[in-house]
Amino acid sequence: MTIWSRLAPMAPFPAAAMMLALAACASPPPPPPPGIGDARVASVVHAAHAGEIAVGQMAAGRASDVRVRAFAQRMADEHTVADQVLTAVQNPMTTPDSMATEVQRQTQRVLTSLDTYEGAAFDRAYMDTQVAQHEWLLTNLEGTLIPSSWTPQMRATLEELRLAVTEHLRVAREVRAALPPAPPATGRAGQ
Repeated sequence: MTIWSRLAPMAPFPAAAMMLALAACASPPPPPPPGIGDARVASVVHAAHAGEIAVGQMAAGRASDVRVRAFAQRMADEHTVADQVLTAVQNPMTTPDSMATEVQRQTQRVLTSLDTYEGAAFDRAYMDTQVAQHEWLLTNLEGTLIPSSWTPQMRATLEELRLAVTEHLRVAREVRAALPPAPPATGRAGQ
């Protein structure tokens, strides 16, 4: 017995018969893609870019070492362009999720902390934060953000960012290592 012979009693309703036949042959809809999705990923990455831009602009104006100033300006410039590329691919959520909000809070803590330093101490503190922030972003790109993106365009954008962040981290470590060490603490122990 074929499907058509089973549908013969429904001959007066050919459209209904066709719909039933198609429904019987259709596979179930695919599950939604895994991960947090492109808009949420974009929100986190946008917050990271905004933080790098703000901290980079601050450091470009306050750093005493020419290498630190150049690195800070590079971070502000390159993260501005990277954010423009990101938002051309996917607009971030208008209400950031918890991970994006935490990135924003961390940026404020970094800005507040850096504001307490001057001269060479500022340079060291800024470069320390750059190493830490780029390590964090690289870890999260590889472990959460890239695997959680849904579209090929977003994945390609994040893969390009991963390469840039890897290079930023390499340069940040080099600049930090080239800075003079902090002077020894003065004063007597116990006072």
